[in-house]
Amino acid sequence: MTEKEYMIHQLYNEISNLYDQFHDNDEKIERLKKAESGISNELGVLVDHKTLVLNPELTPFTWHGKFADTFLDMRKSINHAYISIIQQTEDLLNDISKKISELETMNASISNTISSKRSQLAHLKDN
Repeated sequence: MTEKEYMIHQLYNEISNLYDQFHDNDEKIERLKKAESGISNELGVLVDHKTLVLNPELTPFTWHGKFADTFLDMRKSINHAYISIIQQTEDLLNDISKKISELETMNASISNTISSKRSQLAHLKDN
């Protein structure tokens, strides 16, 4: 095998590996987008129902005493947990969005590298 043939063979292998990496990233992007959509929908439902944590409103006229105070303390605790879950979910969605952007940037770079290697390949074949 001549040096030129070896270089052509190497370029074909590199291009093939880059295509594999591109398609793997593409599959990851699709899975992340699907997960992002599902999580976003569920977050919407969670946010829509947040007001239910504080219902019904308790007043000194409707319920009072030791058990009412205990109940209100538990309700506050649940509300804090609810807010925390919403924040964690929003953080997760931001992380997913960043990962999608990262993979899309990687694919753009891979695409440019493939084009460059194809040019090199064409140049080698022409000479």
